[in-house]
Amino acid sequence: MKNKYLSLIILVIVLAGLGIVYFTQFHETFRFVDQGGNLTYNELISYCEEYEFPGNLKCVNHYLKKHYEYVVKDDDVLSFDVLMSEGGDCANWSNLWGEVGESFGYSVQNPIIQTSEDSFHTFEIISSYDGYCTADLINLNCFIH
Repeated sequence: MKNKYLSLIILVIVLAGLGIVYFTQFHETFRFVDQGGNLTYNELISYCEEYEFPGNLKCVNHYLKKHYEYVVKDDDVLSFDVLMSEGGDCANWSNLWGEVGESFGYSVQNPIIQTSEDSFHTFEIISSYDGYCTADLINLNCFIH
């Protein structure tokens, strides 16, 4: 009977410890978002580069979600500031993700798929030796090898 209680206590302590570690990482990722204001591209990359793949990309994505707006644009390339303030289409967001991936030293690919007779969609594949992520607008899906 004592062993059951001891095992239960140890299990609770381990789970609490894991919860604290998870919360600390989760909270740290959102720290810059909670501070308010806008970051420049370089500030965002600098802040998020302290995380390893794919955490650095997830860090960027958390910031982008706060500023995301889908707006069809004629320009494929928009400045970071314009994209954050006015929004953009799949080509604009894909270009940004390509820059982000290259800033972190990863390989990037930009597939373009035809969605109808005269419409196309694009997204970014960002890969490292550890795995890869697909970045489609603000939908980031990562796979670790």
